[in-house]
Amino acid sequence: MLLRLGLGGASRGKRLTIKEINWLKALHLSHLRADVHLASSEVETTLQQAVDQARALGVSLELALHVTNNAESELQAFVNSLIGSNRRFPPG
Repeated sequence: MLLRLGLGGASRGKRLTIKEINWLKALHLSHLRADVHLASSEVETTLQQAVDQARALGVSLELALHVTNNAESELQAFVNSLIGSNRRFPPG
C-alpha cells in the first residue's frame, strides 16, 4: 500500500502560479491541509484560498480547525458561514 501524502497550503496570500501547480501536481498528492484559526478575522479569506488551491491541484481539502476558549461559538459561526455560502469544496 502506498502512503497518501499531502501538503499544507501556501499561506502567502497569493494564488499558486502555473509553474507551482505543475510542480505540485507531479507529486501526486492526496490532499491539501489548511489551518483555519476560527478566532481570526481572516477565516473567510483563509478558507477561500485553501479551497482555490485544492481545486487547482485537483486534490481533497483537509481542514484543521483551531479554536480558543470560545470554541462553541466559533464552531457555530463557522458552520453557519458554510451553510450560508455557495462554496463548493473539492471532493474528498
